[in-house]
Amino acid sequence: MLRKILAVLSGFVSGMLVIGLVEALGHKLFPIPQEITQTAEMQDTEALFALISPEILLFVLLAYIIGSFIGGFIASLIGKQTMLAVISGSVLMLGGVINLFMIPHPIWFVLVSMLVYIPFALIGGLLAKKVMKHSFPK
Repeated sequence: MLRKILAVLSGFVSGMLVIGLVEALGHKLFPIPQEITQTAEMQDTEALFALISPEILLFVLLAYIIGSFIGGFIASLIGKQTMLAVISGSVLMLGGVINLFMIPHPIWFVLVSMLVYIPFALIGGLLAKKVMKHSFPK
């Protein structure tokens, strides 16, 4: 039981770390326009997202995809069960939901982001199963 808890926790932490690193890379590749700093100070999120290019938001989605994949991979690798990848992806998705409530996002981003966490965590878990070259217990 402790192994499963540590596996999910490790998957969540590694997923969040990867999401942060990929988002940081995105900020380097697609710098945030100067006007956004001024708009952010006014707390007008609609105006804020009007200034953000779609490339920036797509890079954030890429961060969620890669982070979920890595988190699911790590959770399954440590816990030796593919289902732990799904649990790790669910915890990451919960963090994403909290983020969406704290900072309103465009509706297309909300819908797409909710569709990436669990499937990509599961894909990571299935890859971990193949890498280990033995069948996980059910």
